[in-house]
Amino acid sequence: MKRFFKFIAIFVISIILLFTVMGIWGYRMLSQSLPQTRGQLTVSVISDTIQIYRDKSDVPYIICKNEPDAWFAQGFVTAQDRLWQMDFLKRYVRGELSEIFGSSAFESDSLARFVGFGRIADATVPKLDSETYSILKNYTAGVNQAIEQLRGHWPVEFMLLNDHPRLWTISDCLAIFRWLTWTAQYGWEETLLQKVLDEKLGEILYRQYFDPDDIRNLKAISIPMASSIPWLNSPLGQFFTTGWIEKSDEATTLTAALHGELLCPSLWYEIHWFIGEQQTGGFCLPGIPMVLSGYRDSVAWTLGEPYLSSVILESSQSEETYSLRTDSIKIRDKKTRLVHFQESRCKRVLIPGTLAIDWCGFEPYNDFKWLIGLNRGQNMETAQQPNFGILMADANCDPSILLPRSSNRSNALLVSYLETRLNEGAPSQNLLTDVFSPVHREFLKQALPLLQTETDSASQASWIGRLQNWDGKMSRGSEEAYFVFLWKQSLLETAFKTELGKDLYAILIRHPNLCEDAILHRLSQTNDVQTWIREGFFVTLKQFTSPENQAFKGAWGQHNQFSYHHILGSHPLLAPTLNAGPYPAAGDETTILGTSLQNQPDTYNNGPVARSLLAIGPNGIDAKLALSTGQSGHPFSPFYKDQITSFHAGDLHSCLLDRERLHKTGWTKLTLEPGVIDEQ
Repeated sequence: MKRFFKFIAIFVISIILLFTVMGIWGYRMLSQSLPQTRGQLTVSVISDTIQIYRDKSDVPYIICKNEPDAWFAQGFVTAQDRLWQMDFLKRYVRGELSEIFGSSAFESDSLARFVGFGRIADATVPKLDSETYSILKNYTAGVNQAIEQLRGHWPVEFMLLNDHPRLWTISDCLAIFRWLTWTAQYGWEETLLQKVLDEKLGEILYRQYFDPDDIRNLKAISIPMASSIPWLNSPLGQFFTTGWIEKSDEATTLTAALHGELLCPSLWYEIHWFIGEQQTGGFCLPGIPMVLSGYRDSVAWTLGEPYLSSVILESSQSEETYSLRTDSIKIRDKKTRLVHFQESRCKRVLIPGTLAIDWCGFEPYNDFKWLIGLNRGQNMETAQQPNFGILMADANCDPSILLPRSSNRSNALLVSYLETRLNEGAPSQNLLTDVFSPVHREFLKQALPLLQTETDSASQASWIGRLQNWDGKMSRGSEEAYFVFLWKQSLLETAFKTELGKDLYAILIRHPNLCEDAILHRLSQTNDVQTWIREGFFVTLKQFTSPENQAFKGAWGQHNQFSYHHILGSHPLLAPTLNAGPYPAAGDETTILGTSLQNQPDTYNNGPVARSLLAIGPNGIDAKLALSTGQSGHPFSPFYKDQITSFHAGDLHSCLLDRERLHKTGWTKLTLEPGVIDEQ
């Protein structure tokens, strides 16, 4: 018996030692892919010394003497922190995800090839002027320097996929930038959806919920629903900005929230430079040099919606001559599949024989010039033809507000509310997390009078009273907020679910602003509105009061949650490490905070992912920024999820924009020195 217990003890100890050794080995392997943030490196392609400080959130502050070295350093630190994300974006926009993910990525690749981000970028490179080419060349050199430094010690995602990064190219920067311009053009998808709804519902029913003027250009076109579904299910994400400028005696302040898919890590990356006597910084997109939302000395800016390159839907049965293009998509462990497209110089045929899409972005042209101007602190009169609407602030600008699709009714209500709060002197940092819904209050203002009858039950009267006294805030823990949400869901189901069918209805509810406008538009009608409102109310009331409906009881945030997801985070073994959440939701798409239902009911995957508050005073810029998750893209880095709690609380961290103080912080510092690298 003693020998048996001795054997068991030796076996257990051996297992513990084995797992310990494996853990140490795994940690060393993974830690070798983390960025070098201390010491010195010799680099052959820079002209002078570059100092890279990292603050307590691992945000890089770069000190250099000239712009070429600044863009090199940006490419270097971004690739240090986000190499797999950058490589994924490259494959994403070039339609090459199937090479590593297999057939599951074929639809995404087909859509990327349809637009042709990669082909357009390749054709643009020879058309670049020397200034743009130099910026992209230096940024690309920085990325490839980081790849070379990491060679053989790739981030964990590459190991999981048995893959490795390819060297970066100038064309990759152009392809990602053209994709960003395209993905912000989400309005055309809503137009296509409205046209499909018109076909499905019929003219009379469609007019009860939607404005027919929204699709007047497509009225003569008949669109087969089955052909439209792939485009309405487009995996390409959405990007938009909420921002405003306010003035006081002390400063001009630009406040902005960048919205997009809730990814881990965020799609945005924070960076700051001291370039000679200039200072600049803000948020950049990994893969694109310079900052897209940030500051330069005493000028600040953020992006809005594209407007010079808007997407137009039109009939493909025109005199336009289309050529046939065939692309081959490599699929992991399977044969190559061919895809066929009809196209002309500025158009792509979306649905053969029916619908074409017109976008000047299909042409190869240099769309970096205006971004270069912004990053040099030029005003909009000087910066050349921006692709995006720009909200720009300096000491002499006027107050203004930037919200996406502000022409629709629900956003018009939100703009009016924001203007009121700003005029009342509400602090901008607080407004970034404001969860009051003027849209829901307007709905209740019109809907509640339709419920008043002499036969009100006690529970009905109680809930009417609660909703009349509700503060209109989509706050975590609010039962009234959750009741209004379920009430509207019931109204949408009654109006559309049977008529549209499961698949098309699921697509409709992923466009929340369209749904909100449909409800408000229906309330402006007179025919059978009271019956519709009352039936929806009673369904919701039963859900809240019936013992059999426990799943519907609760408060806002209890059933409505959101998570930050990694591209590989769907695997149950990887999810706890790669993903973050779920967290109880606050706000919704009708609030300034802005979170949106995009995938499935009660799951939010679109919302604010970066925030900034840039105050321009007599002594320069005071910058406060925050990312939704963390600075690092390495899942095992302490900076991968470290900003989540503070971001949810609405906190912003102050940026250190004093060069002399920066040298005295004691932060980690990596020095890049020019010189010849010893190949031995």
